[in-house]
Amino acid sequence: MKLTDYDESSREKLLRLLAQMSEQYPDWRLGQLVANTAGWARQLSEPQDTGIWDVEDEEMLAALESHLKHSQQKVTS
Repeated sequence: MKLTDYDESSREKLLRLLAQMSEQYPDWRLGQLVANTAGWARQLSEPQDTGIWDVEDEEMLAALESHLKHSQQKVTS
């Protein structure tokens, strides 16, 4: 793969956003970050389902992006 063809993978983006969340919530353990994010993702896609085990990476990405966006809006307003 050429560097110019490089597109950040879902997993890389997910890990990058989890790192941002870690900076925002330094007291949360890694398991808390993942479980909370998966819970938010599940609430977006299946509000009645509280299980986090089958959450897809794309669902977690959407939840992280939404949470970080709303957090940023609170800081700037």
